[in-house]
Amino acid sequence: MTKIWARLSPEVVLETGHPDGQAAVHHAGGSLQLSPEQTAVLTSPAPPQDDLIARVRYEAARATLLALGVLEPESDDERLAPFFLPEPPLFGASRLSADGGSPSAEAGAAFLGLPWDVAAGPGLGTAVGPAAVRSASQALALPSLKSGWYSFRAQRSFAPRPLLDLGDLGCPALASYTTIGNALKQALADLRQRQLHATPFFIGGDHGLSAAILPALAHPPATLLVLDAHDDFDEQGEPLNHGNWLRHVASGNQVEKILLCGLRGIVPCSRVGALEAHGVEVVSAEAWMRKPDALTARLDRLPPGPVYVSIDIDVVDPSQAPGTPCLSWGGVRPEMLEDLILEVAQRRPLAGVDLMEVAAPRYPHDLTPLMASQILFFAAHAVQR
Repeated sequence: MTKIWARLSPEVVLETGHPDGQAAVHHAGGSLQLSPEQTAVLTSPAPPQDDLIARVRYEAARATLLALGVLEPESDDERLAPFFLPEPPLFGASRLSADGGSPSAEAGAAFLGLPWDVAAGPGLGTAVGPAAVRSASQALALPSLKSGWYSFRAQRSFAPRPLLDLGDLGCPALASYTTIGNALKQALADLRQRQLHATPFFIGGDHGLSAAILPALAHPPATLLVLDAHDDFDEQGEPLNHGNWLRHVASGNQVEKILLCGLRGIVPCSRVGALEAHGVEVVSAEAWMRKPDALTARLDRLPPGPVYVSIDIDVVDPSQAPGTPCLSWGGVRPEMLEDLILEVAQRRPLAGVDLMEVAAPRYPHDLTPLMASQILFFAAHAVQR
């Protein structure tokens, strides 16, 4: 039996004994074949001392394993920060000061990136979503917009709202949803401790993260409004993932009402029965597009209390939002998302918003990140409370 000298993270399972001498690691999201240098970190008691090149490779492999979440940090110096701040901030938002103090203005909305997907397996490519949206958001970082702005499409003015950028959560590739959920609880608790009662906005990342976000909120929302091309109610496979997260949420009775809008395509008949059995109200993409007023009327029947809005960018037709891994034709137009969020905000307080599944652009002029950033910008200014 191979002796393991390094401290493995609790959620990681190590598999040794491969014929080539290399090891593999497994966790709830998938598996990862380790390089010879990474295997040596786990199976050697100390780095090589007599070969400078080998020692450098050893230390580089160790740093990679820490970043992936395979190893547990042995000191505070090795620990990832709870979140880090990419340059530049989203929409030119304010930041927490370097000493942990509060920004000068009370924040109305706080953005937090979640750069994570099931990267240990084939990966969705959505771990780059926050970076792509941040880059595109600079088109709306104009100083002139901070005094208020007007939308010709919506034909209304929007008052300025102080925005806060918390950066991106440190999300090691081999972290679990539970690990990320605990980090989210801490990040949101820190906000409340600083008396920054801002509406949280999350940028993903794979859609399974929404199941980790909901328990991290200070108070559970009364309604979960999901805008998605898929039902995310997969009955196969118990481990939480982006294809079954809504079934986990519905089974846990975390919210009073779930309204799922934008579905299209085909699913097994059993899935329709499962949605009905869990009380999930479904509005197809076609019904939404044909009778948007009927959907608006449903909003008046939502239970009293805050609404949490979870957006999978694939709810938009792929002709307009191709930069996402699970494409499905026949989707809604992006402005319909903005209109729906505005209608919700007029009726109920927003407990939070997430926008998930933006992936690397498929071609140089892929406008998916720009579209996603504008939807977030609208949503962040929708509520004036």
